[in-house]
Parts: sequence; C-alpha cells; structure tokens
Amino acid sequence: MQRGRSSQTAIAAAFRAIHAYGLPGEAIHEDPHAIPLIGVEEISELVDLMRAVGLPAFESTCAYFALRHRFAEDLLIDAITQGTRQVVVLGAGLDTFALRHPALVGELSLFEVDHPDTQAWKHERLAATGLTSPGVVYVAVDFERERVADRLDDAGLRHDEPTFYTWLGVSQYVDRRAASETFSLVGAGPTGSQLVLDIVLSSTEVDPDAQRVSDAYAAASDERGEPWISTNALAELTSDLRAGGLTGVRPLAPEDAARRYYGGQPAGVVPPSAWRLVHTLVWFLSGRRQPGAPPVPRSRPICD
Repeated sequence: MQRGRSSQTAIAAAFRAIHAYGLPGEAIHEDPHAIPLIGVEEISELVDLMRAVGLPAFESTCAYFALRHRFAEDLLIDAITQGTRQVVVLGAGLDTFALRHPALVGELSLFEVDHPDTQAWKHERLAATGLTSPGVVYVAVDFERERVADRLDDAGLRHDEPTFYTWLGVSQYVDRRAASETFSLVGAGPTGSQLVLDIVLSSTEVDPDAQRVSDAYAAASDERGEPWISTNALAELTSDLRAGGLTGVRPLAPEDAARRYYGGQPAGVVPPSAWRLVHTLVWFLSGRRQPGAPPVPRSRPICD
C-alpha cells in the first residue's frame, strides 16, 4: 500500500488481496491485479500494514470484501450470458473486472464512475504497472457538483438497453437523498436492469457483538477523513428501492452467504452480519411484466 494514502479505494483492494493471497483458506474471489495496483512488493508487507491497524474480525472482513465482488460478478456474468451489454461500476476505485476479463469487456459498454481524483490515481497506478484497460469508459464525477446521470449521458450510456450496475462500499458514505437518486437512475432503465449494492445495517437490526465490529470499522474510516453517514434498515431500504423503480429486492442473508461461498474458509471466518449485500432489479412496470422481460437470473440470491 502506498504509505500515506489510506483512502477507501486502497483499503478495499487491500482487503481483497489479503484474503486471496495472504490468509489461509480457499479464495472466495481472486484478484491478481490488486497487489501491484496498490503498490506493494510482497503480500506479507500488505498483511503487516493492515494488521497493524488493529481492527477486529480481520479475517472475516477480508473475506467479506472478497465476497461482495464475487457475489456481484456471479450476477454480472449471468446477466451478460442473458444478453446485458451495458455495465456501470459506481464508485469503481481500483476495480479490476476489465483487467481480469478483457475478452468480455470487448463485448460490453463498460463505464467506471468515480471522483476525478480517484480516477487520476487509478490511471497513475495502471501506468506504473504497465496495465491497460482498453474498452473502459472512465466517467469522472465531482459528486458534490454534478449528477451521475448527467455525466453518464455525456459518456454515451443508452437508456433503452438493460444495464447492470454495481455500487459496492459506497452507501454508508452518502445520505438517503443521494442513495435515492442512484436507485432512480437504475430504476429508470428497462426491464432487466440490475443493481448490486452493499449496506451497513442499522444498529437496531444487528446483535451487540456485530455492532461493535461495525463501529470499529466506522471509527477507522472516520479517522481517515471518510466518515460513515448512513446506515439502513432493510424494510426502509426496500421501500426506497421500490420507490426508485426497482421492483425485485433480494438481500443475501449471512447464513446463505456462508453456505454458498464460505465452504473453504477456516473456522470462525464468517460473513459479518452487520453488513449486507442486496441484489435488486427492474422487473415490472405498473404491476405488470414488461414485454420481452428476460427470465429470472439463474444465480438469484436467496432472500431473508
């Protein structure tokens, strides 16, 4: 990790890399480009840097960061198989889908959306490592002054085509109004448009031990100057998603995540119950199935 750079972008990639290459157990998600993009020589250096922070449930947290990318990519690959050809990665950071799947990217319109400073850093890291991501449309958005929808319009997003959106590691940093704008952006698309996001659950919905772990990570983020400002109750989130036009809402319960993805993990490495993945999609219009609606995705997550 670049010393002195402790942004959420670097932290997320670090946890993914440590899970896959620095800890025992079967990798839930492998990302060979994360380590060079972060800027370390050896995985052991990265593990030492991250462990030194002293955060609780370290192994489970690393596994969760791998899980959210694996979960989203399973659904994305399924959507591509069924004909989706537009993908938008909101808050892309050091996302490496394009680097790991260059053949697929050649068939897609792939938009990576993030703050201009974050994208500039990613371009620097790509150049420093000699990696390239042809086919990616980089959409720089100053979130305080610009609307994501306007910048995507400028970049050539087609609103008449189903689009797959990911929004990982972002919802806790934005208020409910901004989240609702994102839901409306996705929900305005045609049937088959989808969104995968993760949320921090409200304290009323998690047990005290899980809440203490979540609070520790929130405090660490606050110390980095990136405070968490939002948590979500599932019922309220579901209401907001449906108000935005997303009619199918499918949270992934921790026990289902454990059953589907954690079989190769050491004892005690479990999905954090205070953090939740949600898959949601545009499926109906005015209470009726739209003509030509695709079948339900085969890898549809199991609801709570």
